[in-house]
Amino acid sequence: MNRSLILLAPFAIIASIGHAQSTTAGPTRASDRLALARELQNRGDLRGAEQEFQQSIAAIKKPRSLEAAKTLAAAGVFYQDIGKFAQAEQCLRKSLQISSERAGRDDLGLAPLIANLGWLYVETGRTPEAKALNLASWVARANAANPDSKYRSLLQQSLAGLYVLEGHFDEGEEAFYRAFDHLPNNGNHSVEMALAFNNFGLVCMRGGRYYQAYTYLENALNLTLEFYRPTDLSVAIVKENLAEAYTYAGDDAEARRLFDDSLAVFEQRCGPNCLRTAEALARYATALRYLNRGEEAERLETRAREIRRAADGIVGVSVDVREPDPKR
Repeated sequence: MNRSLILLAPFAIIASIGHAQSTTAGPTRASDRLALARELQNRGDLRGAEQEFQQSIAAIKKPRSLEAAKTLAAAGVFYQDIGKFAQAEQCLRKSLQISSERAGRDDLGLAPLIANLGWLYVETGRTPEAKALNLASWVARANAANPDSKYRSLLQQSLAGLYVLEGHFDEGEEAFYRAFDHLPNNGNHSVEMALAFNNFGLVCMRGGRYYQAYTYLENALNLTLEFYRPTDLSVAIVKENLAEAYTYAGDDAEARRLFDDSLAVFEQRCGPNCLRTAEALARYATALRYLNRGEEAERLETRAREIRRAADGIVGVSVDVREPDPKR
């Protein structure tokens, strides 16, 4: 499962793709299927959600169409949200390719795709790929063209993460705080600020800045608890991240307490045999191995493997949609 909290839901992204070209007047079967997929994901049914996305992509009739780009973008954010980064990259890249062909490579309607790709590369530590997106240029153009756009904060956070990966922590932290300017009410006391604190805490861990990670993630948890119940999945995700920061900072007891709390939420909300629970078990096991608690880690790893084996039917999506027939 993805450890970040994505700020842009699939429909926020697809609404901006080809924003000047859309001709759909109402809900379509494809949009209904995407909505169902998101609903299943929110309930923790990743198997059902993935199947809906796969069927949506398989049903694409015009592979270079706006509908194809939107469907792939939604699938890409889904895979990014659950931590299947290879599939996420495939979908987002293909959507970006199709959208660029339709609107031009510099169209600002592509910015949400750039923002999510940038964050994907930052979260997975792929500095060259993040750098190749020219995030600073996209941030500057987005700031000048559309000051109220919802995607500007994630663009700015991706840029901040890139600076940290390159070893420029102070510059990254400054860029991160500029992201608050793009949040509702400048991010003051908001869910969006909680998400931003969580995401930058992850960037700090990626850069080995564990004290700073702990500080940002503590802020994220405190804010998240103001907006969500302690048994909400968003709270569990932040607790997992904070537990990891405590692990590497050497506070074993607090790390284990937070891992136990978050795992209990995943088991209760998603079910003891859900893939989300398996990912939580695996992550807890990794921390236990770092703490030299191998026997405990092995028990969690065994359970995670059993859950994954039972879900072997879940496979990665193929995004090699058909090329148009040159004879037509």
